[in-house]
Amino acid sequence: MKASAQYLVLLTLAVSVFFSRATFAADPVQMSAAFERFKYSFFEDPTSAQDTLDRASLASLKGEERTRAEDMLIAFLPDARAVIGLGVLRSKKAEPELEQLFDEKLKEQADTARDAQKQDDYNPLGLLFLCRALWLIDPDPRWPLPAIEVLGSAHDWVHRQEAAEALGAMHTPEAVAALTKALDDADALVRFSAARGLLAIYDLSYDPVDIQSMVYRVMADDAVRVASAMCLQRSRAGRWRDSKPRPTSSPSTSSISFHQYKTGWTRVREQRSCA
Repeated sequence: MKASAQYLVLLTLAVSVFFSRATFAADPVQMSAAFERFKYSFFEDPTSAQDTLDRASLASLKGEERTRAEDMLIAFLPDARAVIGLGVLRSKKAEPELEQLFDEKLKEQADTARDAQKQDDYNPLGLLFLCRALWLIDPDPRWPLPAIEVLGSAHDWVHRQEAAEALGAMHTPEAVAALTKALDDADALVRFSAARGLLAIYDLSYDPVDIQSMVYRVMADDAVRVASAMCLQRSRAGRWRDSKPRPTSSPSTSSISFHQYKTGWTRVREQRSCA
């Protein structure tokens, strides 16, 4: 009788250990390396404000991992990293909540514009991130307007630069006009972002290691900057006569615009060598 009781106890323990190990093995879900990079960059990196968020890893996610990332980012709202990530995913699921946040930030911008005492402390970065994310989800004429306002009036160059970065994703004539005007901004980095944004809108690339590239030369504080800005404007004017910017897959159109871009810079170099 005693032996039978001991046997039952041992059997119970064995079954318990077996099921606990099986449960432990089944609980953890093995995620891809790309998902782990995304998770660290958006949620765990203590220097994420200074580091570049790993948008490429997030954009590469598929299926269940993409759905899980989307749910994690929605739960993380209103954090700016979540807003940026949901824009990368073009999340229709998050659109209503992002629009609500946009309306709140837009009201804050309007209130600040009416109160001079608030303007020095106003930080529009959250609104700018929302503008870009919502444009990526569903392009609408509403989204560029606050960014255009910041680019044209913000006192802090960081805010103007971020506005230029946001507008570089928005293919509207108003965005192009604002970026073109910003080529004459007082700050070199704002001019850089404006030039890069214009090239992005018109589907033109540049070599980041080429120090003679227009996006770097436009940062100059002399006549070269003025000439380079004119080159950008001529390239823009010659690309589409309907003044409505949009990407194109036409090789001939792209090659003509790129030729204009390179020719313009050749003239700038010649002018500088003669100075």
